[in-house]
Amino acid sequence: MPGHREGVVVHGEVVKRGFDKDLFMRNDLISMYCRSGDVQFGRKLFDGFLSTDLVS
Repeated sequence: MPGHREGVVVHGEVVKRGFDKDLFMRNDLISMYCRSGDVQFGRKLFDGFLSTDLVS
């Protein structure tokens, strides 16, 4: 499993390439931050997304 630093780099690429609009990608980003120990930022992402679903 990638560490927090690698996750931040991946998050940047996701946003840069426009994939952050995809609901599945959003859920994966939230999950990645929570699994890497940054639950507060994962929650911040969750709260910042306008559209979520039951899985989120």
